[in-house]
Amino acid sequence: MPVNAIYTVEQKIESIEAQLLDAVNLVSDDELFFASYLHGHFDLVIVQTMAQPEPSVSLMDRLMQQSLAKAFANGELEQEEQESVLALWQNLIKT
Repeated sequence: MPVNAIYTVEQKIESIEAQLLDAVNLVSDDELFFASYLHGHFDLVIVQTMAQPEPSVSLMDRLMQQSLAKAFANGELEQEEQESVLALWQNLIKT
């Protein structure tokens, strides 16, 4: 397991967690809801990602997309809310 790959994933995890936690201070009630919803999925995805032999940011992104797709297929959130959660995730994973 390459040390740099883990460090990069850990850095990204820390960055995303900080942004999600900071949402309490910076966003509207709706955005806070989306951040909190996403944080629940993110916590599970972190565990899944780090349990893999070669964790990576792209793996974490793929696992998050799968987790959200499964939740949305089960009727979690309205379409507009789903789009907002996905947009938030895209913003977090790309920055």
